[in-house]
Amino acid sequence: MPIKSELTDVNTPCIPFHEMIFSEMRRYGSEIALINNDTDETFTFEDILLKTKYIANSLVAMGIEKGE
Repeated sequence: MPIKSELTDVNTPCIPFHEMIFSEMRRYGSEIALINNDTDETFTFEDILLKTKYIANSLVAMGIEKGE
């Protein structure tokens, strides 16, 4: 028997999950997303997006393929 939440449904766009996340990161761009508690270094959403793309491109350059 399926369990139905008592909360209202949330509409989500029909796009890949990562695109939805990236879109929100671009939306909040220069706002602080993370603060390193040890060093007080801050990272904006744009910083994280750029680092994410850098890591993804590095993995592709190493021969890692989608789905691995």
